[in-house]
Amino acid sequence: MADRERQIRKIEERNSELAKEILLNESAIYETEKEIGKIDEDILGHPAILNYIQSLKILIERITKRNELYKAEIFENELKIKRLKSDDKD
Repeated sequence: MADRERQIRKIEERNSELAKEILLNESAIYETEKEIGKIDEDILGHPAILNYIQSLKILIERITKRNELYKAEIFENELKIKRLKSDDKD
């Protein structure tokens, strides 16, 4: 197998891993936000609950930022694949 084909396969595998991670992260964010929305309003004002919710929101923000980095990497990888395939035709 040609070196370019190996590089392409490796990059495609990485993109697949990143895409799976993004989906898992987005699912976790959705479920967390759904559960936050179910919290009884009577206990929302309690400091422990507020701290817990704030911590969850910070984690959601971190995961969202990580997903954006993963999406950017996938985009860059797609460009690399395109270049490698283009070079292969020449």
